[in-house]
Amino acid sequence: MNVDEMVLYLEKSSSNPVTDEDGTFKGLSLNSFICLYVLEYLGILTKSSNRCLKICFLHTKNQRQLKTEFAGTKDSSKDSYDIKLSNYKCKIVVDTKKSVCVALPALHTPQNNYYVGGLCAVLRYIISEWDLSKELKGILGHNSGNLSSPAEVSTWTRFVEIDLPSVVLSPVDLIDVPQHLARFEIHMKQPIKVHNIRKRIKSVDINTKDDDAEDPIIEYARNNHKYCEGPDLLLSDLIVYPMMYLIFDEYPMSLANSIPTVHHWFIKSMGRYATLMFNKIFLSPDAIQTEIGNISLDGSSTNLLKFPQDMDLNASFYKSDSKQSTSNARVYTKQSDIDNVLAILENGKLREKVLQKTILNLEPIDWSSVPEEIHPKGGGLPPHRIEKKCQQLECLYTAVKGLHPKKGDIIVDFCCGAGHLALVLAHFLPQCEIYLVENKAESIRRAKDRAQNLKNVTFFQCNMDYFKGGFNIGVSLHACGVATDLVISRCLSEKAKFVSCPCCYGSVSDNHILEYP
Repeated sequence: MNVDEMVLYLEKSSSNPVTDEDGTFKGLSLNSFICLYVLEYLGILTKSSNRCLKICFLHTKNQRQLKTEFAGTKDSSKDSYDIKLSNYKCKIVVDTKKSVCVALPALHTPQNNYYVGGLCAVLRYIISEWDLSKELKGILGHNSGNLSSPAEVSTWTRFVEIDLPSVVLSPVDLIDVPQHLARFEIHMKQPIKVHNIRKRIKSVDINTKDDDAEDPIIEYARNNHKYCEGPDLLLSDLIVYPMMYLIFDEYPMSLANSIPTVHHWFIKSMGRYATLMFNKIFLSPDAIQTEIGNISLDGSSTNLLKFPQDMDLNASFYKSDSKQSTSNARVYTKQSDIDNVLAILENGKLREKVLQKTILNLEPIDWSSVPEEIHPKGGGLPPHRIEKKCQQLECLYTAVKGLHPKKGDIIVDFCCGAGHLALVLAHFLPQCEIYLVENKAESIRRAKDRAQNLKNVTFFQCNMDYFKGGFNIGVSLHACGVATDLVISRCLSEKAKFVSCPCCYGSVSDNHILEYP
């Protein structure tokens, strides 16, 4: 998707000045700093391009800022992050009043009313759309999939957006290695799992003919865990690096001694360029040491911190997530439970009352009058699914219309996919504003392409919990598993009406937002 202008919204506290004449920016949040670090690393801030990037700092109140003073300090007045940018080509402005409907950092392309929210999604979008070399675009990984899934699904997205920032923002006096750093260290010691490993083996000198030689796949997997997720530098490395910089810079050397593999990645794998880029923009009186010094990779150093007692010292980063290591971690609906609920309804003579309130007088849609791009045919559905999809849309449209939406009401279609429901609502309810929220970039871009002739739609490519806007009615069609519960929870907190048709409800599992009894 070609864009004329991209507006990047970053967060800063309102108590500090925005910029000095020398390019100093004060009071930034952790995510704002990480964004600017990655963009500086890739040269996006300083090189001319056919794209136009505008950075808008938004003043925020009561926001938790990056603590640059860590354990052992008291009465610190420095509670935010200061940087300095040199020779930047982007336009930088400040807006003391504007707010956006998504969590910061956020990106907006004004020409098509398209928003992106969340650290990983914003950086992925800019990298994919910017005029970068093939090598630099390669940090998005195989099929450009690095950090593409939301935190409820992806262990890595959760680590870089939630777990590791919690270590930076909640410093404590070190007794043990913080759990998330311990998990990172254990992961870095494990053999890699990488796509097309046999092809990679052919490009390196591994003995595959000697009968006594180790299996080349095992040898390669064990010896090439160079970066966070394998042998290649990825976006995850660039996001993790500045946070680990702050941690190593502020905590005692005993922490680096206790996680030597992570420290080796930090110093040797990421290299001097990553450190130079950090020190280039980081306003700090002292630069971190760029030598390993007395770090011992075999863990034999003295003065080591202990790992949490419940840590599995042989688990990979992925296996340490119980949802991915055992099916028992998921909750499955049992037929006996359904039968018991139906029996309770029957015995209490409630079933008829429930059915009376839920049966809808369907309002048939004349699909022949619906523009082709809004019709389910325009969403790329196979022919055998179109009739069923039309029936589903008629049911939900009837339910939404039964809520009597008024002029100016905002209706949010959560987990909108390719926009089947949202576009039908936008077409038949032109008096309402329709927001489409979806975390999969390809799906919501398909929805945007189908909505060229609609004027009452706004697109949000972000995780559901990153959407912060107000609304009157929430809808979802086949929000998978826990997503339906997240939709209902959000609607209840907003005191909004909702219409939701779930799917895959038998495989819900705990996440960082909801827990199940």
